[in-house]
Amino acid sequence: MSDYFNSATYAVIDKITGEEVPIDIFIEKASKKYWEKAYAKTLAEYINVSGNNPSKVLAYLLKNKNVDNLVLNTVRGISNELCISTAHVTNTFKALKEKGLLKTVRNGCYFLSPELLRHGSKNRGAMLVRIWEDTE
Repeated sequence: MSDYFNSATYAVIDKITGEEVPIDIFIEKASKKYWEKAYAKTLAEYINVSGNNPSKVLAYLLKNKNVDNLVLNTVRGISNELCISTAHVTNTFKALKEKGLLKTVRNGCYFLSPELLRHGSKNRGAMLVRIWEDTE
């Protein structure tokens, strides 16, 4: 499976204006059976946070989620891995939570909304949605 960041070879084109909009962080995972792409900058704009650091945090979450949409790391651990302040991680998490896209299961365990991103069978997707709805 390939797994890489590649902002140099991709851009979003506005079909109305023809304007090329650069993608700061692009994630792609591919295998013979499936592919997954995520645009962290677009998600950052949706949750109304700007700058490169929130995009890095979002890219980290998308890249490091497991098959159950869980990210297992602390805010401090993520900030250390990304070489950014804990405030940037905390602010990004707060914005995601306000949009209903992230829940804290416990310290060091965060659940990404299955409405944001999921892969697998329909049954697995339905199971993740039920777990999401039952999580406080």
